Amino acid sequence: MSTVTSSHGANYEKLPPPVPPESAQESTPLAKPDATVGELISLVSEQTARLVRDELALTKLEAKQKAKVFGLGIGAFAVAGGLAFFGACCAVTAAILGFANVLQPWLAAVLVAGICFVLALFVVLPGWKGITSKGTEPPDALQSVKDDVAAVREAVHRK
Repeated sequence: MSTVTSSHGANYEKLPPPVPPESAQESTPLAKPDATVGELISLVSEQTARLVRDELALTKLEAKQKAKVFGLGIGAFAVAGGLAFFGACCAVTAAILGFANVLQPWLAAVLVAGICFVLALFVVLPGWKGITSKGTEPPDALQSVKDDVAAVREAVHRK
């Protein structure tokens, strides 16, 4: 699948063309001017089913891509947590070995550990932004469904 950039800059994989039912023609059938009510109802049900399938496919694709971004944010949190832990261990050791003659060993360890935690905060912030900046619902699919509902309502009100 190829990648498409949406109007708000997000990259999405291009959906494959919808697969028409075996009984459908090459293009979407349009209502004939002299169609019966039964034919019109059948046509509406076919098109509604196709629309729902296509919208579900779009929603699945967008949810998959949001999960990728979420996973990267979780990975950044894991790295930041590991760095904070090892930084704290090294800070205590370095403080004890380096500043034992200048300051009291416990005071030097607290000072160096505080510096490591501040550095860990700078590492964790991009991961936090990656997790919280993305919504939980796929906005393109929701907007598409809202547009479809509005079009159906408009068509019903015109008749």
